[in-house]
Amino acid sequence: PIFEEVVNKDKFTVKSSQRLPMDLPIEPIDMRYSYHPIGNQGYTGSCIGWGVSNGALQIEAWKSKVLPFTSFFSPKATWLASRATDSFTRNNFAFLALEGTTVEAALKFAKNYGQCLDEWMPNWGDLPMGFDDFKSIAGKYKIKSYNYIGNSFDDVKRYLSTGKPVINVLKTDAKFMRLYGESKLNTFEIPSSGLHGLHCTCFVGITKEDELIV
Repeated sequence: PIFEEVVNKDKFTVKSSQRLPMDLPIEPIDMRYSYHPIGNQGYTGSCIGWGVSNGALQIEAWKSKVLPFTSFFSPKATWLASRATDSFTRNNFAFLALEGTTVEAALKFAKNYGQCLDEWMPNWGDLPMGFDDFKSIAGKYKIKSYNYIGNSFDDVKRYLSTGKPVINVLKTDAKFMRLYGESKLNTFEIPSSGLHGLHCTCFVGITKEDELIV
C-alpha cells in the first residue's frame, strides 16, 4: 500500500498549488500516540531519520493503517540512504557518524524507494539483504508526494489543523544543548560562539497555550 503523504517544511518556500486552511485552529491539536516512545539518536547526526521516518511518516502510517501499532520505521535506514543521495560530497564518507543530511533527501528516498522497518535495520544494526530485496519490501511503504509550506508560525498551525504533522529543521541554541530532561524551550539563547547547528524535529500538535508539541 502507498499511504497518504505528509506536508513538510525544509526550504521554507510555498508551491503555488499549496492551499492551507484560512482559519487558525481554535482547539488544541495532539497527534501523539501513547505507545510511540521518544527514541535516542545517540552520538550520531541521524536526526533527519528520526524526524522523518520515526516522526511524521510513522504517525501517518499508523493513522492510515499501513502499519500495525507494534511496527516502526527505521530512522537509521532513512538517514544513511539520504546521506548517500544528498548534495553533500562529504557524505560519500558513510563511516562519519556525526554527519547529517537534508529533509528533502529523506523525502525523496521515501518517495522513490519507500521505508525500511526497524526490525529489518535497527538503530544499532545493519540491513541483512541485497538491493533488489530491499526495493521489493521497502516499496510497500512509498509516499506519493511531498510539499513545502511557509515558515510562519501561523502557516504551521494551519497545516497542523489538517491533522498532519510538519517536519522542520530548527537552529539549536545554548538552551537546547542544556535541555537534559526539561520539557519546554521558551526562549532562544544565541551563544557567544554562535549557533550549535541544526536539528530535525517533527511538529505533532499545538497546546491551548499556543505552544508547539515537538
